[in-house]
Amino acid sequence: MPTALHKFFRNKEPVGIGHGGLAVLRVLRSLLAQPSENRRFRLVTRLLSRGPFRVAMVVRTRPGPDGGMIPGIVAGATGGLDHTLLREALGSRGGPLAGDPDSIRWVALQEDAFQPGANFLRKFNLACALVLPLAGSGGEDRFPTYLLLASGEPLAAADPLVQQIVGVWQVYRTVAAPGWNHERGAGAEAAEWPGPAAWRTAPVALAVVGSDEVKTANEAAQELLESSVGSDGRPWRTWLAASVRRLLDSGRPRGILPASHSRQRSLEVALGPPLADGENRLVAVRDATAEVKADSQRAETISTLSHELRTPLTSMKNSVALVLRGDAGKLTGEQERFLALSMRNIDRLDRLIGDLLDSSRGAAGRLSLHREVIDLGALLREALEMLAATARQEGITLDFSGLPASFPA
Repeated sequence: MPTALHKFFRNKEPVGIGHGGLAVLRVLRSLLAQPSENRRFRLVTRLLSRGPFRVAMVVRTRPGPDGGMIPGIVAGATGGLDHTLLREALGSRGGPLAGDPDSIRWVALQEDAFQPGANFLRKFNLACALVLPLAGSGGEDRFPTYLLLASGEPLAAADPLVQQIVGVWQVYRTVAAPGWNHERGAGAEAAEWPGPAAWRTAPVALAVVGSDEVKTANEAAQELLESSVGSDGRPWRTWLAASVRRLLDSGRPRGILPASHSRQRSLEVALGPPLADGENRLVAVRDATAEVKADSQRAETISTLSHELRTPLTSMKNSVALVLRGDAGKLTGEQERFLALSMRNIDRLDRLIGDLLDSSRGAAGRLSLHREVIDLGALLREALEMLAATARQEGITLDFSGLPASFPA
C-alpha cells in the first residue's frame, strides 16, 4: 500500500488547500517538491501562520559557550514579537525548546501552568505551543532544528488541527530524513513509501480503491468505516467501493453519503487523482454525521419558522383585501394607493418566506431551478414607490424619470 502513496506524491497535480484529508497530503507533497530545505520551511510556516497560530517559525539551535543553546530563526512569522526578546526566551533553560531534541513538546497554560515552557507563553501572552523536531540536512544536521507553533487561543492537544499537524509531521520526518531515496525508499526495510508506520498513523482515514474494490485501507479508515457502516446491509469495503463508483459516475470529486440508516451515520468521501498505475486512486473518508444532523435541524427550524410567519401574514392579507374591496367603507384615492402598496409588500414578504424555504431545499440538494425572463424596471419602480413616502417625510423627493420603461433580465 505505501507504494501507492509514493505514486500519489509523484503525481504533479497542483496543490489545493481545503477541508478534507487529501488536502493535507497535497500540502505535504508540495513541501517535498521544494528544491531546498529553507524553501520548505518558508512554505510551511507561511501556510500555518494563516490559521490560529500567531507564531509559526522554524528555529535552528547551536551550542552556546556556557553549555546552553543559541537559537536562530530560519523562517516563519513571529506575530509581531520582538526578535531579540524571542531568541532570548527560546534559548533559556526553561524555554519550550529545552529537553530531548527528538521528542514532541506540547505546552498549554490551561493544562499545566508550571510546566517547562509555561513562562515563555506568559511572557508573550500566548496560550499554548507545539514544538516538532525537524531533520536537518547537509552540514546543519548536527544542529537541532524545530518547528515552533504558538497560539493565543487555548487549543487542546486533542484538537483535530493539532493532531493533523502532528500526523503530517510524522510522515514528513520519514521522507525528509537524510539518506532517504524518494524513488525507491530508504532500503529493504522501507522499500515501500512511506513505510507501514507512517501509513498506519496518517492523520486522516485513507484507502486505495481500484475498479469496484478496495485494495487497502489504513487503520483510521477501517475503524471509521466499521463503526459507521456497521452490519445493516453490505460490509464497509463494498459500501466504499460503491460510493467511489457513484462519485465517479456523477463527476463529483467529493460527496456526503449515508453510511447507515439505522445508526444515522453519514460519511464524506473525497477522491484524489488517479495514481501512477492509472487503475487505483487514493480516497479520504471523513465523518460528516454532525453536519448532516445540523443541516436537518436547520431545515426543520426554517420550516417551522416559515409556517409561523405565514399564519399572521395570511390574516393581514385577507384584512387588507377586504378593505380594498370596500367592505369597510368607501376609500379615497390616497387610501387606496397606500393599501395597494401594503398588499404588494405583504405579497413580497410571502415570496421572501418562500425564498427562505427554497434556500433550505437548495442546501439539501432538493431544489430544481427554472429560469425565466423578468422585468427589473418594474421591480425597481415598485421599490422606489415604497420608499417615496418615507423620503417625503424627510423632505426628500425621489426622481423616477430616468428609469427605462423595460429592463429585462
